[in-house]
Amino acid sequence: MALADYSREKILNHLFGNDPSWVSQSTYYIGLARGTIQNDGNNIPDVEFSGGGYERKAYSNTVSNWTNSSSGVVTNSSVVSWNQATSSWGTTTHFFIANNSTVGETSGLIVIGQLSKTKTISLYDYPAFSANRDRKSTRLNSSHIPLSRMPSSA
Repeated sequence: MALADYSREKILNHLFGNDPSWVSQSTYYIGLARGTIQNDGNNIPDVEFSGGGYERKAYSNTVSNWTNSSSGVVTNSSVVSWNQATSSWGTTTHFFIANNSTVGETSGLIVIGQLSKTKTISLYDYPAFSANRDRKSTRLNSSHIPLSRMPSSA
């Protein structure tokens, strides 16, 4: 997981007194992508999923939802699950955390990461990140668990 340009600049400005008013968000939005995300986020519209029931997942920024940083690692403490896919989304390879919920929006990108395991999101899947798992390559839990798959007649 890497800090995106936006968050890196905000943190540096905050640490060195140039933006003392900057504070963390009460809610972050976790997104999924089918390709590498640029640090500036300019290619988000090209790689973020859209349609088929996909939306960025709101995740409250509370002490109960994130672990304390240890050796530079922060992990989600509860399951992060998306809505059921109403069509195939394709294969997800990357994730990101942003400060806004708008699919395709390039501003406000906080962190980006590559998933340690890719996952094809098919019709009726419920993509999810498990809780409290360090996946090494992402330093944020990145396992996708299809919680259930319902028949098309459901």
